[in-house]
Amino acid sequence: MERWVQVFDRVENGDMPPKSEDMKPEDRKALLAALESSLQAASAVATAKKGRGPMRRLNRIEFEQNLRDLLALPHLDIRDMLPADRESHHFDKVASTLDISHVQLMAYLDAVETALRQAVVTSTAPPASKKTRVVGKQLVPRRTTGGVESLFYARDGKGFDLLIR
Repeated sequence: MERWVQVFDRVENGDMPPKSEDMKPEDRKALLAALESSLQAASAVATAKKGRGPMRRLNRIEFEQNLRDLLALPHLDIRDMLPADRESHHFDKVASTLDISHVQLMAYLDAVETALRQAVVTSTAPPASKKTRVVGKQLVPRRTTGGVESLFYARDGKGFDLLIR
């Protein structure tokens, strides 16, 4: 399949055949159409049989980031609890090297337990809520470069001048 994709690309780019007189433009179009339909059919069969790509597990950085998102814990730090991932060609996301042993599985389970302990509420009373109203002028420091004119404020989708009351 890879060889035929290369052939298709070289014929399409005009690299094959080397001389433009060797193949008429209509013959080139017919060849490309025949190759394209065959390549698409072969690709569909391969995708149906094997899927789009190899399955792999998350590496430890991806695992930590997914736990942060899932549990809404932006400061979660469990990466050091997990063993380092093997590398292939200086990458730690290659499916063939991301196997998992029982030692890694236990470390991942311990890390998940640590994350869950941080995410679960341990007190009986909810934390006190605090309401704060902030207007646009309070969002920027009093001293800004360029003065008030350089700041942009909007109300109802339209800009307005702070100097006019």
